[in-house]
Amino acid sequence: MAEKLDFIKNRKAVTFVDLFAGAGGISEGFLQAYTQDKYFKFVLASDINSNCELTHRVRYNYQLGLDTKFITEDIMSETFLDQLLEAVKDEDIDVVTGGPSCQSFSL
Repeated sequence: MAEKLDFIKNRKAVTFVDLFAGAGGISEGFLQAYTQDKYFKFVLASDINSNCELTHRVRYNYQLGLDTKFITEDIMSETFLDQLLEAVKDEDIDVVTGGPSCQSFSL
C-alpha cells in the first residue's frame, strides 16, 4: 500500500473504464502507461462473460489492491447504463476503452 501511495503522490489521475474488457489486456496496458505527472486510474470494467469478472477481481482488486468495479452484463440490456452510472457514481471518467471482439467467441 505504501508503494501505491508513493507512486500516485505527485501524479494526476486519468480515470478510465474498460468495456468488452475480456481478460484485461487493454486495462493492463493502461495501468502500465504512466508519465512523471500522470497515471491511469482503473475505475470499472465490463464484459458479458462472468469468467472475465473473476480474472479481473483476482488481478486488479486482490493482487494490485485496486478498487475497480466490474459489471457482468450485456451492454445492450436495458439496465446496463443504469448499473454503469451507479458504479462510477460521481467519478468523472476521462477515457472509455473498448476491446475488439475475440474471434473465437464472436461467430
